[in-house]
Amino acid sequence: MKDIYYNILDNASEAIIAADLDNNIILWNKSAEKIFGWKLS
Repeated sequence: MKDIYYNILDNASEAIIAADLDNNIILWNKSAEKIFGWKLS
C-alpha cells in the first residue's frame, strides 16, 4: 500500500510538501523539485 501512495505523490502535477511538528520537511515530491528547484536530499 505504501508503494501506491508514493506512486501517486511522484506522479502528481502539484507540489506536495509535508513537514513534521518541528517544521522540518519530511516529504517533497518530484513536482515540488521542478517548481522550487531543490531536491529533498
